[in-house]
Amino acid sequence: MLEALEREDDPKAFGRRKFIKSLAIAGAIATMGIAGCVSEPEPTPAPSVPTRTAPALPAAPTAAPAATPRPAATPSHPAEQPLPTPAATPTLTQPKKVSQPEPTDEWKPDGLVGENEYAKTMILYGLETQGYSGGKLEISWKNDEDSLYMALKGETSGWISIGFEPTQWMKDTDMIMGAVDGDNVTVLDKYSTNDYGPHVPDGELGGTDDILDYGGREENGYTIIEFKRKMDTGDQYDKAFTVGQRVSIIWSMADADSIKVMHNVARGEGILELESEALQPLREEPVQVKVPLTTTEIEGILLIREEEKMARDLYLDLYDKEKLTIFLKVANSEQNHMDSIKILIDRYSLQDPVQEERGLFTNQTIQALYDQQTEIGKRSLEDALGAGATVEEVSILHLEEHIGHTDREDIIVAYEGLLTGSQKHMRSFVSSMDTHGYEYTPHFLSQEEYDQIVSGS
Repeated sequence: MLEALEREDDPKAFGRRKFIKSLAIAGAIATMGIAGCVSEPEPTPAPSVPTRTAPALPAAPTAAPAATPRPAATPSHPAEQPLPTPAATPTLTQPKKVSQPEPTDEWKPDGLVGENEYAKTMILYGLETQGYSGGKLEISWKNDEDSLYMALKGETSGWISIGFEPTQWMKDTDMIMGAVDGDNVTVLDKYSTNDYGPHVPDGELGGTDDILDYGGREENGYTIIEFKRKMDTGDQYDKAFTVGQRVSIIWSMADADSIKVMHNVARGEGILELESEALQPLREEPVQVKVPLTTTEIEGILLIREEEKMARDLYLDLYDKEKLTIFLKVANSEQNHMDSIKILIDRYSLQDPVQEERGLFTNQTIQALYDQQTEIGKRSLEDALGAGATVEEVSILHLEEHIGHTDREDIIVAYEGLLTGSQKHMRSFVSSMDTHGYEYTPHFLSQEEYDQIVSGS
């Protein structure tokens, strides 16, 4: 079929055809060694979920059209801007005094998370890496149709934050930032106006401070912030939530209380699911590693670990050629994704397949994907950006597939964090192509899913 649609002498079409053939064997991942294996009978693997195959691509033209890209200066990578000092006027942004109550199951914004005070909890991890000391953030929440209640417990003595529904990087993020300084607790309702800030209080943008109640404390090396807000505040600078919604989040922590200090402890991404109806609070216990992983779960972790490295290495190669900062920014994000999966590698005592050298992979299917996309991406700027979008398509499909292969909460949380990141990366590549006058057509995602991702809906 491909031969009927594509000319054999068209190098771009031939490269894409070989890429599709390499994807056809992406599921045949060789089982890799596990350190400390036990001889217990292996549990039955999770049932397979249907996989989507790539549609045949239309014939690529022998020569690219001579249309000149729309003139647009390529923006340089903006430096992270210091966070502005919070305004001193709104009542709820004034520091509160830390109280000394006992833990309770009734919701109280006191910085003490009761055993049954929230309905759901997840723990997100950030490894020690360049510029970050490492730490974990525990997020607990419950909601009804009217209100959202949330607790953030960060492994730091500085500020902590959560952002809801970013479109690209930090852009358009509804943010909550909090800190405890001695007896004073401050929680701010903010909005990120660009990829890397600034993060401005809603009131300074013409919106409103919609934190209805809050509190917190700092103890034993942790900062705890609790707050309440409406599900739909009516403020254009707040995201409107609905019951049962899956909410894309970003999070970060710093080692200082001053919000002028950049995040330097940990940062990451994730997806949290709001309650679909008013439930009796039932706090989920942290995951305990007891039952051995299935072969499918092991293969998924090892595949995705190397796939994230493949994306990082490819984007570094393309940055070296094009000097376009989007490649460097996404490469840095892919390193964070690699770190997230490394936590699972260590937790389950798996043998890490990652090789230090750029462009070398243990999994030969991943090696083939890297080789093909590097060759295609280095032909032109259009091909480079298209290669980035294509790799993110593949990543999205693999993450969705392997989320369906496990019921382990820690693996699902890690994969969903990567999934929301890959969706943002795809939006960034497609947006950059549009800026330069190019058009991208999805190769593997359905048109409906692609449109939803690109629109951020």
